[in-house]
Amino acid sequence: MRLGLAALPAEADRVLIHDGARCLVAAELIGRCAEAVAAGEAVIAATPVSDTIKRLNGAQQVEETLDRAGLWAAQTPQGFPVEALPFGPCQGAWSRAGASPMTPPCSSGWAGRFG
Repeated sequence: MRLGLAALPAEADRVLIHDGARCLVAAELIGRCAEAVAAGEAVIAATPVSDTIKRLNGAQQVEETLDRAGLWAAQTPQGFPVEALPFGPCQGAWSRAGASPMTPPCSSGWAGRFG
């Protein structure tokens, strides 16, 4: 993903990121994400968590069952203004902030970490 973002043309001001793990995404969802990004928003397609989620302790024993009410599973596409990502025009700002662009596990982690 880093190389793809680094290869964006200089005039690109927004980007949608999609991975092959979710190859059957609806075109309508991609369109809604693209519209939101065109309006200046950062977006992440997400779905409410329906699974039971457990938190384990260091011994791998169930410590608690999490309340699903506020949990969402991030999906793709994820869309951002290019300036929100640690590559291209804003790479220097990320470096000055002492951030490693590879720290968060996904593009939504990058945007969430720095606005």
